[in-house]
Amino acid sequence: MRTALPGEPVVANISAMSKLSVLAVTLSLAATSAAAASRDVDVDALFHEWDRKDTPGCALGVIQNGELVTSRAYGMANLEHDVPLSTRSVFRTGSLGKQFTAFAILLAEQQGKLSVDDDVRKYLPELPETERPITIRHLIHHTSGLRDYLTLMELAGFRDEDFYTEQDILDRLSRQENLNFEPGSEYLYSNTGYFLLSQILPRATGLTLAEFAARYLFEPLGMRDTHFHDNFRKIVRGRATGYRPRESGDGFEIDMTTLNMVGDGGVFTTVEDLVHWDRNFYSGEVGGAELARKRLETGRLDDGTAQTYAYGLQIGAHRGHRTVSHGGAFVGFRSAMIQFPDDRFSVYVLCNLATTEPTTLAEQVADIFLELEPEPEPAEFPVEASGIEPWTGVYFDESTGDLAEIVLKDGALYWQEAERKLIAVAPPRFRLASTELTFDESQMRVERAGQRPFVYRRVETVTPDIAALARYVGLYRCRELDLVYRIELDDSNQLVLDGRSFRSPMTPVFHDGFRWDQGTLVFSRDAEKRLHSFELFAGRARNFVFERQ
Repeated sequence: MRTALPGEPVVANISAMSKLSVLAVTLSLAATSAAAASRDVDVDALFHEWDRKDTPGCALGVIQNGELVTSRAYGMANLEHDVPLSTRSVFRTGSLGKQFTAFAILLAEQQGKLSVDDDVRKYLPELPETERPITIRHLIHHTSGLRDYLTLMELAGFRDEDFYTEQDILDRLSRQENLNFEPGSEYLYSNTGYFLLSQILPRATGLTLAEFAARYLFEPLGMRDTHFHDNFRKIVRGRATGYRPRESGDGFEIDMTTLNMVGDGGVFTTVEDLVHWDRNFYSGEVGGAELARKRLETGRLDDGTAQTYAYGLQIGAHRGHRTVSHGGAFVGFRSAMIQFPDDRFSVYVLCNLATTEPTTLAEQVADIFLELEPEPEPAEFPVEASGIEPWTGVYFDESTGDLAEIVLKDGALYWQEAERKLIAVAPPRFRLASTELTFDESQMRVERAGQRPFVYRRVETVTPDIAALARYVGLYRCRELDLVYRIELDDSNQLVLDGRSFRSPMTPVFHDGFRWDQGTLVFSRDAEKRLHSFELFAGRARNFVFERQ
């Protein structure tokens, strides 16, 4: 190759360098493409069991820096008409929709229509007056103490397949005499709070939640296939049908609802629409930077405890990375979102089969894309079985109605109901996931992030004979539910609680204390030790008093 004269372009050298650059870029692209292909294979493997034409399944959206970098669908949207799922399939998302309700409330506050510190009775005066006012903020952060309406309606005699209206729920709530706890003192997830947000919004703005969200949220963001589904008769193009496995284990059956309630859920959306929603967290197109920040503010209990629940969102961490997440589960639909705000990365999984676990799937997808490794388990304190056996037994929390049986198995303590091992930190302190347990001679103290401490006292278990069980038989009336429950002995001499919409066995645990399908029953006696009432606990709905008739 000759040397170029002064001022003459070095064409040959530039050409050679260009070829090297092109080669380098080509090799880089090839490597990137190979990595992406390998990643897609790993992701497909997670959803393999639903990647067929004879099963419902899931749609997946992976978003990086505001762009949909992977979108896939596995399984069928409708088994009757052989319609496959796609990223444009419309899913019911259950409680995933709470974040949209909370954001709508923030928008209404930004418009000056309400304040999150308003007393809810300012808008819903039919609700019973409480010693401490319940605020909109209490509803948002699940600290209101109001009983969960889905549980309440079941206890009131409505079955899963029964139809009831928003007014029916408001009528039931207006007759409540007790709360789960004093407002602000505890966190307990409750669908009632978000249902009531949907009732407050039209009284504050003149628009239903569906109308308000469509006008100020979904339409401005270009979410064309998203809406609050407040009319079960509404035709929805591209809707996926919800399914559950048949009890026989052979095939599936439709699992849908005719209920029109929204707020606690009811958002219908698609993977592709959720890209616009996710992008807004960084762009602030709707609500601006103020609401993008405020939606992540967690609540705080009266004792100063900082919660982990924000505005329809759970704030946490996954493998050392900060996360914003929520899931949803209603009838035949399951959904999950997990955002990694520091990585500008999100995963959404929408499923139309009741047995799927989208939260686990979303985390596994994130692990693949972000190449996250499991965090090392903290060292377990060595213990001798003889040293921890005294802490086994049955414990009862009188404030919540919760029971916990601690058993010794393979030289370690296990929480029997959860079938989970307690990790010894420094006995008497143990850990179960993010929960810490501390034992003493007569009680177990349970502490969880974002929650007040719970104290379970040790109870002595009993095995009453048939004559003792027969004394509990009778009719019991709850004034709040306006309903009579029957307790009877069945053919096998098992006590049964008949609540009209359900029948549940009652298992003796401690003196006058029984376990039933949804919680516990605790009986009370008069001065002559005669049974006169029982208190019913049902998870998210506590403190119902039934008087013997």
